[in-house]
Amino acid sequence: MHFTKFSLLAFALTTCLIAPLAATTKVYKATKDKVNIRLDSTSLSKSIGTLSSQDTVKVIDKKYNWYKIKLPSRLNCWVSSNFIKNEKKDRGIVKANNLNIRSQPSLEGEILGSLNENDKIEIKNKKNGWLKISCYPYAYGWVHSKLLEKVTEKEEKVNPYKKIAELSQKGKNNPELISRFFAKAESGSLENSALYLDVLENIILEDSPKLPFYYLFQENKLSEDTAKKAYIFLKNHKGKNNIWVP
Repeated sequence: MHFTKFSLLAFALTTCLIAPLAATTKVYKATKDKVNIRLDSTSLSKSIGTLSSQDTVKVIDKKYNWYKIKLPSRLNCWVSSNFIKNEKKDRGIVKANNLNIRSQPSLEGEILGSLNENDKIEIKNKKNGWLKISCYPYAYGWVHSKLLEKVTEKEEKVNPYKKIAELSQKGKNNPELISRFFAKAESGSLENSALYLDVLENIILEDSPKLPFYYLFQENKLSEDTAKKAYIFLKNHKGKNNIWVP
């Protein structure tokens, strides 16, 4: 993909950093479409969302024939705004320990997890004293074990999100790699550009809100124009560690 120069007045980056897989979790994938994520480890428990075929999730526990998973980032939850300090328009910091995350903007909503003081959240919307936030990585659900299968070591090696995380860490440790990543982002397919744009923003923007380029590509929601704007934005951005991006 070839990029051309243009004037960029504003470029909103809105989601959290894609983090490396935690050593204590295992990655599984859904075996079919419309796999129910349950509130508890029983088929009679309420469904709080679904997984599509080949969706991957992090399993953190097992109970009988059920896996406890971290809810995907695309699912939204609710927290009381009374205990959140706004850091930016779409970001917040928790001011209390053990703050309940609920399925609905009400005390009647089911508890899906909890937040602790200084946890950072992504704010999606506001409603009557409640904030809609991205569930990941603080909220949990249950999926029957027959509906998930473990991602193999070979699959993990080619998992694009794992590759993004690994390359991001390498770039942070070796800033001279940044130029190579820009060259990768500028050439090839839109998919390749999306992957390396994720890597570059993880390195350059650090803890700032980010746009999930590869996820948007997979959902057919990433245009070449948006990728071009992101490329120029990142190319002209000065990192917090005073490394000028070429």
